[in-house]
Amino acid sequence: MKKKIVNIEGYWLKKNFNELPAISGIFFIYECKHVIKNDIIVLKKIIYIGESDNIKEDIKNERKLDVLFKNFSSREIAVSYAGILDKNERKLIFENYKFYLNLQQNDNSINSLDFNPITLISIGNIEFIEPFYTLNYNISFKSNRTISKVLI
Repeated sequence: MKKKIVNIEGYWLKKNFNELPAISGIFFIYECKHVIKNDIIVLKKIIYIGESDNIKEDIKNERKLDVLFKNFSSREIAVSYAGILDKNERKLIFENYKFYLNLQQNDNSINSLDFNPITLISIGNIEFIEPFYTLNYNISFKSNRTISKVLI
């Protein structure tokens, strides 16, 4: 069984997107509320996960994000990311997070999974993400999944 450690860093509001690194990896977009008085971010839910050769450029591209989210420019969002240089490893981790979080699933993403059990060990800023989990796939029906937590 494969095990992958994923270090998730964040959180950046839109006003701080210039501070994101220009590296390859995966990123999580959260719907949030910025409480200016206390300067805190209240995360509501993960609304998108993306894979990128350049996280900074993809996140700064509001036109691209506007296609994904109606009224993007008026929404409060925050971003976290994990830098993953190897393209194959990045694709594997990205597709497994998408499947686990039940986001953006379609026939192409399900067909691109390798269906071998994998344990993702998420560290860092992991709001709404289990720190340790194994994905065991049962694909007799589309999007049917079994998720077993792993005690490490």
